[in-house]
Amino acid sequence: MKGWKWGNTSIPVFISFIAAKVDGQRGLLEQMVLEIKELVVKVGGKQKVLILNGINLSVPSGSITAILGPSGCGKSTLLRTICGFNQPTSGEVFVNGIRPTLARQKRWIGLMPQRPVLLPNRTVQGNLRLVLELNGIKDVSRVDELLDLVQLRQFSKFYPPHLSGGMAQRVALARSLITYPKLLLMDEPFSALDESLRERLQTDFLQIQRRLDQTVLLVTHSIEEAVYLGDTVVVFSSLPGQIKAIVRVNIPRERIPSVRVSREYFESVRAVRENLQL
Repeated sequence: MKGWKWGNTSIPVFISFIAAKVDGQRGLLEQMVLEIKELVVKVGGKQKVLILNGINLSVPSGSITAILGPSGCGKSTLLRTICGFNQPTSGEVFVNGIRPTLARQKRWIGLMPQRPVLLPNRTVQGNLRLVLELNGIKDVSRVDELLDLVQLRQFSKFYPPHLSGGMAQRVALARSLITYPKLLLMDEPFSALDESLRERLQTDFLQIQRRLDQTVLLVTHSIEEAVYLGDTVVVFSSLPGQIKAIVRVNIPRERIPSVRVSREYFESVRAVRENLQL
């Protein structure tokens, strides 16, 4: 844990990022929209590598947009750029009409990375309270509210080493939502879980997303996950990452596990797969 980083972002910076001040800004967040215009990102030293090339994307409020593509195509780089950790080489990114760095300062973005990144010496409750402590927020009632939302209230005194993988991911989700951001970035959050647990958490997440009217940008390697969770699936090419296709998912928004065996679901999966293989 001591040396953990998300890209070049150390754990103190990451914890500081997910910690957010809630000081009357929530009303402004109701119109949160992500807009990306002609984004180009190059990384490296003297000989920079082109990672993202000409990305144009708009994410409507209250929707779930899934990003799907081969490994190394720039999906995580896109999330880091939206966070303001990477600077665009050219093009623009706006979160609710402002630049990512300012949006990060205003704490308008939630982030759930691939790994839970929980502090082992703090309880479940303590990991969530840390976000509030770092910002001087004395109202801790939201901790229990979020633990109720992810069905972990009874485990609030447990330490991370005693949690299952699924429980740890639920804590990470609660932490990313504790300030009720209107934009939640998720970087393959369920990829390390077994299939049955992953599917159950996907359904639970959709219920939480609907309850909070959460806008989500989800990075995944799974076509089935992208279709089950997403209103829209954005298919990326291999490096340098470009948008190959945008597929609208043609299944009802109120999704239940039985949707996975419906004709509409399989048609959407086929449409995404065909675009991914082009």
